[in-house]
Amino acid sequence: MEEESGFVELKTEIHKVDLFNLVNLFQPGYFKDKTSDLGNYYGIYQVKKLVFQTRKEISFWNFIIKEK
Repeated sequence: MEEESGFVELKTEIHKVDLFNLVNLFQPGYFKDKTSDLGNYYGIYQVKKLVFQTRKEISFWNFIIKEK
């Protein structure tokens, strides 16, 4: 099932294929098949096509500061 439009978390296999294809369209070879498993990715679909992606970064600095 491809998304019609809107902001979604990219977590299904179809989302991951769309993410892989979008990134490799602009940066060939940068993304590998399992790269999307390394974080939480989000995207914007327009008319059943992924047109934007972003990733939620994990902040280790917040963890280190809170532990001290």
